[in-house]
Amino acid sequence: MKFPIDIQIKLSMALLVLIGTRFTMAEMTDIKKNPKLCQASLTAKFTESAPRDRFEFINVSGEGWQIQKLSLALASSDGNLIFDTEDGGTGVEVFQAYRQESTSATIESVAKPADGDQTIEITFSDFPAGANYTFSIDVDDQLTQSKLGNIRVAGSEINGAGITVDFLSPKGEVTTSQSVFTTDSTSDVKHACP
Repeated sequence: MKFPIDIQIKLSMALLVLIGTRFTMAEMTDIKKNPKLCQASLTAKFTESAPRDRFEFINVSGEGWQIQKLSLALASSDGNLIFDTEDGGTGVEVFQAYRQESTSATIESVAKPADGDQTIEITFSDFPAGANYTFSIDVDDQLTQSKLGNIRVAGSEINGAGITVDFLSPKGEVTTSQSVFTTDSTSDVKHACP
């Protein structure tokens, strides 16, 4: 038996409430009218540049969603990338330590990587929908035969680098989502509500 679409929607919302979703019927109706209310999303972009490489992040979530924390993990990248932050260290030639470039978010703390590290973690006290955050640093690959040489990173070399984001919902609930960078040096981290 097939029900009309409005009945199907009401039944779906009732089922979600019964199986434990934390949304009320009124909130589910609002979500039906505006699905972005229940969407958390971050876009990330890596730009190879001299002398500083850049990571740019934009909170493209629905209204009320915050980004509480983001972490990068370069170990899973195809180029086995590292942060080159000290002269004479693990990296090749040029080195650049972490530097915040621009932001409309409020940073609480940064676990800055040491030379040769493959992770960085940034915690925010305010990173609302529409806000952005950019930092620069030097990133090198560790391949024996590198597409652009070890001092420069190609999109294929950042491919697979991990990104983890803690989203804070409008109701104050934290949810963690993960993604990876692709060969176009971008990543989209998304969390969709039920």
